[in-house]
Amino acid sequence: MVSFFKAVVIVSAVVIGGCSDQEAAAPDQMTGSAVEPAAASVETIATFPPGTFLENIDRHPDGSLLVTSYFDKKLLRVTEEGDVTTFAALADHPVGVLVTDENIVLSMHGASFADGPGFMETNSIAILTHDGETAIQTAAPDAKFLNGLHQLPSGDIVVADSIAGVIWSVAAETGEIDLWAEGEILTIDGDDANFVPGANGIKSQGGDLFVSNSSRGTIYRRPIEGGAFALHAETGGVDDFVIDDDGTIYATSHGASLLRVGPDGAVSNVISEGCDGCTSDVFSADGDGLIVANTGDVLAGNPKDTRIFVVKNFAD
Repeated sequence: MVSFFKAVVIVSAVVIGGCSDQEAAAPDQMTGSAVEPAAASVETIATFPPGTFLENIDRHPDGSLLVTSYFDKKLLRVTEEGDVTTFAALADHPVGVLVTDENIVLSMHGASFADGPGFMETNSIAILTHDGETAIQTAAPDAKFLNGLHQLPSGDIVVADSIAGVIWSVAAETGEIDLWAEGEILTIDGDDANFVPGANGIKSQGGDLFVSNSSRGTIYRRPIEGGAFALHAETGGVDDFVIDDDGTIYATSHGASLLRVGPDGAVSNVISEGCDGCTSDVFSADGDGLIVANTGDVLAGNPKDTRIFVVKNFAD
């Protein structure tokens, strides 16, 4: 955990007032494959001030996008035309967002990770109505870093814990969590000299569960019903992701690139630069684009404008 504490100091400096090149020890983690991408087009939808940390994104039933703005303690509503409003002002820092038919589920930190390691004791799950009202917020004292959320085909909800290195199940009625899966591949790599989260993004497709591990630079898979996790792809690092109907994964990198992972695990770049600390993506409403949220490279120590943008012409 020593490297984690060092990373907290770096992020704190960036958020409060920026840091020097010497302080910016966090690397551009996600190099992906050396394969050159096709000529994809990138268009900015919305821009936010440097230091804004957009962490996760999902789609509201009305078609708009719901985006967690971590440091601002807000859940934003963003249209694909670029209109931005505050959907919900929150008591805590939102991380993952999951929209279900019944409600909206958020993974939350009572204290920011930039405030120090004590944030690991402040995790919770919040259940919001589709109107943005908080119906339930339940403390999760056994969690360490609640992150990506996903609803399985069964309707069960799961959430990845990036520091505890486990997957929890979430009770939609109460927000309470219970252990759902564990394994070394979900944990932070012990040989990683810089703090990078372990289990992060989580999705399912075709009867399989897929989990990204940012620290290990990999995506793993296993049958939803149970069994051992197996390596699906070595990505060079990865954050959240979406999966197409044919099994192709489009993964954000928290670095410069946006990644494509084929059903066979082959990795290439959708775009090789300009992702600027991208954290999460969804398919556009017309299915022809990828809408991506980023952090403006705040963890690299030289923050620029944070953006939500759409990538098109990305197919093979």
